[in-house]
Amino acid sequence: MTGSQSGIGAAISRDLKSSGFSVRELTRADFDLADGISVNKWVQGNTETPFLIVCNAGVNQPTNISEFSPEGYDETLRSNYSGHMQLCLSAIPRLSKNGGGRIVFISSAYSQRARKGRFAYSASKASIDALMRSIAVEFAEFGILANSVAPGFIETKLTIKNNNESAVAKILERVPLMRLGQPAEVAKLVSFLGSPENTFITGQVVNIDGGFSIT
Repeated sequence: MTGSQSGIGAAISRDLKSSGFSVRELTRADFDLADGISVNKWVQGNTETPFLIVCNAGVNQPTNISEFSPEGYDETLRSNYSGHMQLCLSAIPRLSKNGGGRIVFISSAYSQRARKGRFAYSASKASIDALMRSIAVEFAEFGILANSVAPGFIETKLTIKNNNESAVAKILERVPLMRLGQPAEVAKLVSFLGSPENTFITGQVVNIDGGFSIT
């Protein structure tokens, strides 16, 4: 899995390990998701056949459209989408030959909604969801189930960094459960979708947002 060092990713890694998975935590020491050559070099040297791939790593640079540089936009797309696409497409043939597997992408509530200053992030996560649906359709016959988990506002360092106390208060006014989610709650959903127990859920964006997406 990618992005396992903190926040939601660290919680996912812990939950997968407690569920019996052997977790390979991929970091920048392995490759740079924003650098296609770096990803491809790692892919060419990797012969593992995982049952589950979790794509979690990403960047979120809150910037208004008028202030965002093309370079910044490209970096966000490469980090959040293109690198993960390379990883998954390289692994799918091995998963297919091995009887199938699971792919879980960590998307976002903002893959389906808009918010000022999040256009590049939203575009990258919407791209992830489109990739997920295509994988689900094209490789179902090989036993590969792909889904996206779309967290709303989860209590992580990144959420607090990007939203001051006043902003969080305003957010919670739109969350029916009236609280931030916990990384462990997201992790449990990922662990189920990525497990052999999930036998019939594929091609879905599963919101885990305390009801934010219905307000």
